[in-house]
Amino acid sequence: SKSETIKSFFAVPIINKEGILEGVISIDSKRNFVFSNKEQKLLQLFAKQFSDLINNLKIKNFVDTETSDIDFLYGFCEKITTIDDVDSILQITLDSIKKLVECDSYFISLKTNEEDNEFRIVASDCRKDLQGLAYSDQYGLAGRVGEEKRPFLLGNRKGDFGSYVFTASESLGRVRSFLGIPLMSYEEVIGLICLVDNDEEMFNYRDQQVLSIMANGVSLAISNTKAQTKINQLSTDIDGLTGLRNFTGFNKYIEILIQAIKRKRRPLSLMIVDIDKFSEINDT
Repeated sequence: SKSETIKSFFAVPIINKEGILEGVISIDSKRNFVFSNKEQKLLQLFAKQFSDLINNLKIKNFVDTETSDIDFLYGFCEKITTIDDVDSILQITLDSIKKLVECDSYFISLKTNEEDNEFRIVASDCRKDLQGLAYSDQYGLAGRVGEEKRPFLLGNRKGDFGSYVFTASESLGRVRSFLGIPLMSYEEVIGLICLVDNDEEMFNYRDQQVLSIMANGVSLAISNTKAQTKINQLSTDIDGLTGLRNFTGFNKYIEILIQAIKRKRRPLSLMIVDIDKFSEINDT
């Protein structure tokens, strides 16, 4: 109705210190010529104060988030350094990432061996069961991370490298958001941390930074665990240089072999070769 028609209107933009529009404060009236110059100036001043208040809150939230992340990362790194089992390290890592970043699917994969570029998913929390899936660093978004040896953040499905995470034939399908972090050891990629989601712009630079720090700790923990396992395997019965049994190990092995032969009542022959003379024969 005509009685509800707005006759006076005044609006002031809320501009932050970078000159970006944050919002608008507006006021209206059903009367004519309501807002005087003084009231307009007061509203402009209020808009500036409101802009400063928003900026201060953003700074506080940023500082609080940074402090929270630091405390979380410190506790995480302290925890995984006390574990000597790779599977446990990966599970703790997966559980910790889920507390930091919310998305559809989480994957951690490790390189199958040092000779080729094949990876296998060893820990996951996903709407599709891809546990054990093997893939190459030549395909998909995860392959790009493994090949380039650096983090990669995709905000939507229009990326130049396509939007398949591993291979075009995978049951996971195409995704709109992807965050991949390599697990590095001595300039080599030993695994990957991958987060995916069907919605756009799910991950940001903060997520990439935090997960990169976590990945450094995970890589170190995995490398140390594998090294310790190898050391344990190379017991006092094994020569550390050649990986063969030393004199003590050889005697123990012969004793075990003799006992086994006795139980089976079978003959046993032992041939000893003079290494020096054997080398002379090969040289001639």
